[in-house]
Amino acid sequence: MIGSLFKKLRGVFQIKKLLGVCQTARTYNSTVVQIAGNNSGNIVFSDGNAIEALKALNEVLKVELDKKRIEIAEYEQQRKTHEKIILNLSESKQNNELPAKDVDAALQAIIDSGDVDKARMLLSQLIEDNADTFLKQAEYYYQRGSLTYLQDSKQTLNDFVRATQLNPEHISAWTMSGHIYDRIGQLDNALQTYQHALSLAEKAADNEAQAVSYGNIGVVYKTQGELDKALEYYQKSFEFNESLGIKEGMANQYGNIGIVYDTLGELDKALEYYQKSLEINESLARKEGMACDYGNIGVVYKKQGKLDKALEYYQKSLEINESLGRK
Repeated sequence: MIGSLFKKLRGVFQIKKLLGVCQTARTYNSTVVQIAGNNSGNIVFSDGNAIEALKALNEVLKVELDKKRIEIAEYEQQRKTHEKIILNLSESKQNNELPAKDVDAALQAIIDSGDVDKARMLLSQLIEDNADTFLKQAEYYYQRGSLTYLQDSKQTLNDFVRATQLNPEHISAWTMSGHIYDRIGQLDNALQTYQHALSLAEKAADNEAQAVSYGNIGVVYKTQGELDKALEYYQKSFEFNESLGIKEGMANQYGNIGIVYDTLGELDKALEYYQKSLEINESLARKEGMACDYGNIGVVYKKQGKLDKALEYYQKSLEINESLGRK
């Protein structure tokens, strides 16, 4: 599921990790930070600023997804990292590792305008304070890079690379480095980085990370025009997602496979896979995916000369996009 689900749960903000889904609830605003675990493995916040800051970060991220400047896998990775960043800052406030007034100021800046500069400075301080603890430093570098992921490719890449140097097994840092290389057009570097992330995921027997890595590699091969290889890796990603029951991932890869067949001119196969993607997205009420699928199906019908059907599906895509405000 894309985005966060908001509901009231006795005034407590809970984040529950379930196949990448972030379930959240609003709380009463509080100047006191209380963080604890419960028997369900949830992380519990009761700091109103932390909650609002997390929402603000994720809203900016959602806009970039809607504009298709980032892929769904990138969105999910970033959203999870936002969760960790806010938790980290809140814990540092509670444990007096960082001054409470500085943490509050950083969170308020994010809430007010999406400004992450103060939060970056706090993470820089934690990097300095943990110079002798490489794994902690690596995570703070990764989180600092994640804060500027949408704005500053150079600085973000430097932070991600430093995280991998300090912790060579940091799969997320390798993956996000690959996304930056892809964004700036260094496709060979992106491919090597994604392949390294895949090898780490295989070593750790992390099936979800393998699914993501196979999909990322497929994207690079697709961009490079190596469509047979792209198809191979999309299929591998699909198989992992299917085995894990991650329907969103299955829908994404059906769509990617459809795009490859569309590019190859195999329109019947393209239509078959777009429709498979649509079926899953409809079952999940995943409107962003449905809009994309309807548009892709319309493209195929147009290429086939079935203009009435093309018009029908373009109209369906338009209606969903209008309802979501996706200009």
